[in-house]
Order: sequence, then C-alpha cells, then structure tokens
Amino acid sequence: LQKWIDVTDFARFLLIQEFAKNQDGNRRSTYLTWQKDSVLKMGPVWDFDLTYGVHFRKEIPPSGWYIRNYGWNRFLFKNKAYQKKVREFWEDHHSTFESVLDTIDILYPKLQKVANNEYKRWPVLKEHSIWPFSKGYDSYTESVDSLKSWIVQRIEWIDQNL
Repeated sequence: LQKWIDVTDFARFLLIQEFAKNQDGNRRSTYLTWQKDSVLKMGPVWDFDLTYGVHFRKEIPPSGWYIRNYGWNRFLFKNKAYQKKVREFWEDHHSTFESVLDTIDILYPKLQKVANNEYKRWPVLKEHSIWPFSKGYDSYTESVDSLKSWIVQRIEWIDQNL
C-alpha cells in the first residue's frame, strides 16, 4: 500500500474528516496531490461548513462513521496495516483533537461581541429554515455549548469504535 499512497497522510486526512463528520470530506472538496516519483498524498483539507452535526437542514449525530465506509476508504480499511495506522494516528494525536475544545474556549469570548453584531445584522441564530441549519439557538452561548457537546460525544464515539 505504501508503494502507492502516503499511508500516514491518508490516515490523517480520514481522521480529520471523520472527526468533523465533514459532508464534503470524501466526495467533493477533496484534493489529492502527486509529484513525479512519489506517492499520492491527501490535502489540503478545507471546506468545513457542513460539519459538526450540520448537514443540509438535518442534524447529524456524533455517532457513526461518515466517510470510512465510502469511496476508496472502504477498500483501504480492508488492509490491516492501514487500519493499524489509523488507530495509531488517532492515539498519537488524540490530544490535538481534544484541544479543539480548548480553542473554542479561547476564541468564544473574543468573538462574542462580533457574533452578537453579526446576529443583529443577519438574524439567523434562531432560524432553522435557512440552509444549511436544522436547529435554531436562543443565544450565541447556546450554539457554542451545542458545538462543544457534539465534539465531546464525537471523540468518545471514535474512542469506543476505532
């Protein structure tokens, strides 16, 4: 397998997309790179608007695999060495995924005033009928708490199912 792809790079890409349950992480908005006399690499990662439970006006739970069982991933996961590399990457970078919660805590107060102004100008916070939202929130704080809760549950689910 490593003759054709950068296995670590593919594992990293998969876990970033799975962590966020990125709706565009396997079909659209995906880059593969290749240089002569080298192997295929994944990335850069981008396009995270349909993530963390947001998906075309319906909520996506933090449980379940999203891209692992589709496209080339379903074939890669038949390879035991690839499965092992994915598990190792998750274990080795677990604290990085958890640190997303700390980043939210750091940015939340810095963005609160801006967010309040944003929602005055474009009152979408309580809306659930505007694409892609499926749920409205009473406050910016409630939306941030919901995001953090989703991430905690997602990490726990991946821990139990990888």
